[in-house]
Amino acid sequence: MSTGFSAYSSVAALFSQMFWVISAGLLLVAGTSYSKEIESELVVEQSEEMLHITGTVTNEGGESAELTYHLDIERKGEAGSSNSSQSGALSVGSGQTEDVSSVRINFGDGDICYITLTVRDDQNEKVSSSKLTLKF
Repeated sequence: MSTGFSAYSSVAALFSQMFWVISAGLLLVAGTSYSKEIESELVVEQSEEMLHITGTVTNEGGESAELTYHLDIERKGEAGSSNSSQSGALSVGSGQTEDVSSVRINFGDGDICYITLTVRDDQNEKVSSSKLTLKF
């Protein structure tokens, strides 16, 4: 059962050089869009000492978009560090939202987790990016 971030009174996130305290069970972070048509988001859910991270891409344009994505996750803490990376190609129809990647990672008190989702078009131009830093 997802208990959410409320289980930790001092969980905080650093996003776009701003300090936010997370108190809800679900964290949704919209990214920087380099295009009017493509948006990316990071959805983070917490269950006990586990994070479930999902990257999503939305196409607000009038045509289907051929894209690639790259999700990077780096966790650092007393127990050591870990890196996870996923990437792939996708086609997102007009007006559609797609989950592009889903990862589960564990964390402990004092850990820091850096999450980045980058989306590129078929010309390899960056069209959207979402970044999040979580401190536990």
